[in-house]
Amino acid sequence: MVNCAVYVRVSSQLQKDNYSVSSQRQLGVDFCKGNGWTYELYDEVGSAKDIHSREEFSRLVADIEDGNVNAIWCVEFTRLTRGSEEDTSFLKKLCIEHSVQVWILNEQMKFESPEDELFF
Repeated sequence: MVNCAVYVRVSSQLQKDNYSVSSQRQLGVDFCKGNGWTYELYDEVGSAKDIHSREEFSRLVADIEDGNVNAIWCVEFTRLTRGSEEDTSFLKKLCIEHSVQVWILNEQMKFESPEDELFF
């Protein structure tokens, strides 16, 4: 059984974009239910620039390291990180090391080809 982390984040309570917290949450839950997966919600308000200062992101990392997460779903990659190359590399390495799938909406991110590497 896949246990998916539904990661929902906005930069601030006043952020205006195409995806409110509630719509992100609903899209993630619907995705998991449609695949027959269990899920855990990780809701956060804060900047993506520093992954180490975000409480819910830290909880997600701990759950991955403990083997409790098989997949991550988020509405766009910038919800996870838009920080440094170091932060992006950390996230990629963590997911590869623990065989965690990463889903952006309905698209699974791959890490094998040079094109995948460029996209990531």
